[in-house]
Amino acid sequence: MGKDPEKIGKEEIDIFISSLFFYEITRNISKTAGRLRQKYAKKGITLSTSDAIIGAAALIYDLILATKKLSIIRFRTLRSKKSDYLSKRP
Repeated sequence: MGKDPEKIGKEEIDIFISSLFFYEITRNISKTAGRLRQKYAKKGITLSTSDAIIGAAALIYDLILATKKLSIIRFRTLRSKKSDYLSKRP
């Protein structure tokens, strides 16, 4: 198991944060997120804005998305249909 959050020091937190990658949320990601929400809404599935943005970023940056959150697992089949969701802009 992990450490008790109360016992983690600032240095450990700084080390962890510095090991992360941060991705910009671009206009293209926003548009793709909108397309994802629209697609799932037509199927009666409500995606939160944050889930749609995370999924769109994973598609656009070609990332592997690992999560325990069931609402995001729907994105597992999107990789093969990636072009359906991405902006048509060059």
